[in-house]
Amino acid sequence: MKKLIFLFAILFAVQISFAKKLDLKLNLEKGETYKQIMVSKTKVAQEVMGQKIDILITMHCTSSFKVVDIVDGNFKLEICYDEMSMDMKMPQGNQSFSSESNDESDPLSAVLSKIIGKKFSMTMTEKGKVLEIEGMSELMTSMFDDVEHSNPQIEQMKQQFEQAFGEDAFKNSFEKTTAIYPEGKIKKGAEWESESNQNMGFTINSKSTYKLVDFDKSVANVTGTSLLATPEVSAAIEMGPMKMEYQLSGEMKTNMKIDRKTGWVKEAKMTQKLEGEILMSGDNLPEAMKLPMKMQSDIMITE
Repeated sequence: MKKLIFLFAILFAVQISFAKKLDLKLNLEKGETYKQIMVSKTKVAQEVMGQKIDILITMHCTSSFKVVDIVDGNFKLEICYDEMSMDMKMPQGNQSFSSESNDESDPLSAVLSKIIGKKFSMTMTEKGKVLEIEGMSELMTSMFDDVEHSNPQIEQMKQQFEQAFGEDAFKNSFEKTTAIYPEGKIKKGAEWESESNQNMGFTINSKSTYKLVDFDKSVANVTGTSLLATPEVSAAIEMGPMKMEYQLSGEMKTNMKIDRKTGWVKEAKMTQKLEGEILMSGDNLPEAMKLPMKMQSDIMITE
């Protein structure tokens, strides 16, 4: 009898231990649509020839993700933008664009409206890694089909959209809150590491440490700290006759609430800080210029 009681106690302890472990992964349902609302505020402080230039860019984007198929544990999602807006505060003036605008004299808002409701697809693993994106390049191109390209604002906006919403940018941005799941089951307090890179018009390498702070029946709370740095050797970015090389480093702090049932992020708050300089060169410059730069992005994601 004592042996049976002892064995029962061991089994009970194992069950309790197992119950306190969590398998963080995506468990999306075919046919279901999941929402994501993103608001980002980016402050850029530059110094050009002794003159300080401050820029504030606020972006708001609402997206829908419909699970159209599940194959070998991978999810195929049909994605569309439901609403998008952008506000820019610059020394030369402020500008606002919105996909909801009906102002025919505002060609930039008209460009935004063209992306609304159009679909592209993405395949991702249960651990949040993006395997493939289809139709994004065509979507970006179609936004500017009927726009007068001689307008310098339009050309600048096209470059900005490729950087912010192009295929690589979308993948890197989306994986900030999905490609963070650890392998296997973990306990409260467990930490794990992940490495990735981001495309922000320039490449940033990221080394992250995540921690499962706590969880209950419905939500898991995860925090993360990421060390960021541009590669020591990186290709210069061409902007007309000029070439730009970014030399930046910093960190990102992340706080997430993850739905335990679906693995979908219910809420995420991210603060990313970068500091360094831009090396500018070109045929019109007798020697390369070093432009000090600071950048802070505060990003909020909700359902």
